[in-house]
Amino acid sequence: MILSKSNLFKPTSLIIILLFLLTVPFWAGNYMIHAAIMTFLMVIYSATWRQLFAAGEFSFGHNAWIGVGAYAASLLSLKMGLSFWLALPIAGIVAIVGALIFGYATLKVRGIYWAILTWAFGEVLVAVYTNFSSPFGGAGGLSSIPRPYVPFFPEAGESKIFWYFLGLAMVLIILVALYALEKSRFGRNLVLICEAENLARSLGIDVLRYKVINFTIASFFAAIAGAFYAYYVTAISPLVFNVMLCFLIVIYVAVGGRGNYAGPIIGATLLTMGTQALIGAGFYRTMILGVILIAFQLFLPTGLTGLPQLIKIWLQRRRLKGVADESSA
Repeated sequence: MILSKSNLFKPTSLIIILLFLLTVPFWAGNYMIHAAIMTFLMVIYSATWRQLFAAGEFSFGHNAWIGVGAYAASLLSLKMGLSFWLALPIAGIVAIVGALIFGYATLKVRGIYWAILTWAFGEVLVAVYTNFSSPFGGAGGLSSIPRPYVPFFPEAGESKIFWYFLGLAMVLIILVALYALEKSRFGRNLVLICEAENLARSLGIDVLRYKVINFTIASFFAAIAGAFYAYYVTAISPLVFNVMLCFLIVIYVAVGGRGNYAGPIIGATLLTMGTQALIGAGFYRTMILGVILIAFQLFLPTGLTGLPQLIKIWLQRRRLKGVADESSA
């Protein structure tokens, strides 16, 4: 897997995008602000899933860690009375502990077998949430999750503008952290592990340790986003965190491009905003997304971020063909 650069991360582009995002709540309606908040969450889910893929790990259970964060934070507030500001990071710590245990126990397994294990783990958690009314609320889930309290702004939790800016800050922090990780020595070693695991071992890299740390980081950020979601909607149920959520994440990353850091951002943004119009379509929404995934895998496997390179190659071939035709004439 080759990690390519993107024009999205040039300073001028970043400044323009950030300025635009800062203005959105002042001209957009509540529905659009809500769609933007959900987009922030999907970007985090997708970017953290791609972080796993950077080490060559294909997860079908990323939804599990999102659910762990949501349920842990909700229970900490509902059962123990902790505030949003304390429960959110503690939920992330719960995910760290769980990911370390699960990672060390399973990451020696490779390829499709590990993907199956992650899927099974996610489904086991959904079954636990569904069948245990105490403390998980059973099939009905948990409700009346308390809003965060903000000094001098007690109504903040009811304001979509508050949630928008909090979500924007969260997604920016997580994306910067993941970008720094990718550009670090740790990230470069992950690429080596992905492309040539045996070579990485021969160079003295502790492959299992790297994979577990990477898995834990991705799970931690996914859990933080899951906890944010729980407080934002104030009610969660097991069905929200089933394998269909991971299916959506895989589609977002595939459409944007797995080999480019900007891929999950572009894919999640376009498809989340685009499918808001299909929110009541039920089965047809899933079917449309499935068709999109198949189409991209067949005709544009590098995703949207790979399109400029493909166009460049096509133009070069046409130019070379033209030169060859002129020479033969």
